[in-house]
Amino acid sequence: MSTDKVTFSSRLREERERLGLSQSSTSISCGVSREVWGRYENAKTTPGADVLIAFVNLGADASYLLTGIKRLSENFISHGDQGYASDLKVIIDTFIQANDDGRNSLLSLANLINNLQDKTK
Repeated sequence: MSTDKVTFSSRLREERERLGLSQSSTSISCGVSREVWGRYENAKTTPGADVLIAFVNLGADASYLLTGIKRLSENFISHGDQGYASDLKVIIDTFIQANDDGRNSLLSLANLINNLQDKTK
């Protein structure tokens, strides 16, 4: 059994537990039996795209499942200054979810703030 398959199955379990879901509820929501879901988490087989899409729709982090890299906001916040964690998460999540105009507006605002701070130094 390949290490990649084992690592993926571990991430699958980790995401399910992070979401506070049981194997049973996850399997029902993803359209498979609990036994099949257990096989995914035990690296006996790999879920197809339809199952992964359903799992992501439950809140699983697709990037983390497939690459082992958590979304930027979660990865940064877990290692960042905890005093600002919730504020940073809002800003980063807003940026990620925004359309091009929204992202450009956020970047313009960040640049404006940086320029103002440079002038006061």
